[in-house]
Amino acid sequence: MLRQTAVSRCHTIWKLGQLKNYVINIIKTNVTMSKIIIKVKEIRGNCVVFKGGEKIVIDGPEIDLNKTDKICIHALASLLHYVVALREGIDPVKLGLAKKGDKAYIQCVDPGTPYTNGGTVIFEVSVQHGNSHSNEI
Repeated sequence: MLRQTAVSRCHTIWKLGQLKNYVINIIKTNVTMSKIIIKVKEIRGNCVVFKGGEKIVIDGPEIDLNKTDKICIHALASLLHYVVALREGIDPVKLGLAKKGDKAYIQCVDPGTPYTNGGTVIFEVSVQHGNSHSNEI
């Protein structure tokens, strides 16, 4: 009886392992997380990080460091809470981040001259919907 119970448990564990692998494969092939593309649209003043045209790519919950040109910690403070809302499909116009269209415009926190020696950056944020692993930037 004890041997049969142990064999039954092993069989159940093996079946659960198969189920786990099956579920993981389904998730991997059907992921529909959105990609966020953040591009430097305009620089007012002098930014020590960005020069113009750079991009930050957020793929699901991760910053894609291979496709991201540069990251500024001061800019992240302005961007991150909006990125989550935009990724979830909230209209940038309703958020007050655009007058029209599907792109959002967000400014970094550095006010620039005459208040600082830096400058402020305007970012254009767009969302790519669909399988995050198949879209190329």
